Amino acid sequence: IGGWVGTIALGLVIVLFEPSLSVFHYACVAAACEFCMIAADVACDGLVVGLSAREPAATRGTLLSNAYSVRFAAGTLANLTVAVLYNGRRDGGDFRFSLSLSQLWLIGVAPALAALVTTLPNIREPPAPPRRTLGAAFGEFYAVLHKPGPWRVGLGFFLITSLSVVMNNAQV
Repeated sequence: IGGWVGTIALGLVIVLFEPSLSVFHYACVAAACEFCMIAADVACDGLVVGLSAREPAATRGTLLSNAYSVRFAAGTLANLTVAVLYNGRRDGGDFRFSLSLSQLWLIGVAPALAALVTTLPNIREPPAPPRRTLGAAFGEFYAVLHKPGPWRVGLGFFLITSLSVVMNNAQV
């Protein structure tokens, strides 16, 4: 939820203050908004993969393919919206009409805000199990280090990396 809240909040900042933002500040807010969108996207992907694992074997993958179909359709619609509505003469395009940058951001933020407002009251999460302490995690890590497998894998990666560095330097 945090990714979506951040995306919507930063999108609203652009919608409301875009005319007064410098190029640097606009780029910073847009980059932070993109970071929040990626965080939300990763969480959504994890949820969809987790839920698709619970599907019956006969229909497994339906949820995942539907989610990616909706994502592709929404991305196509967003690109088409920008291509058509941000192609006015004021912005170097050929159309007699165009929307401002803040209006385009509003087109993106409004559905996300509507989805968040309608979804938020329906979210129910069970209480989280107690977390491991840092000391317990280090204890498990220390126990794993006493087995020969991790040392072999580590040595293999070290040798592969060292060899690739030598090969890359030899090609220069």
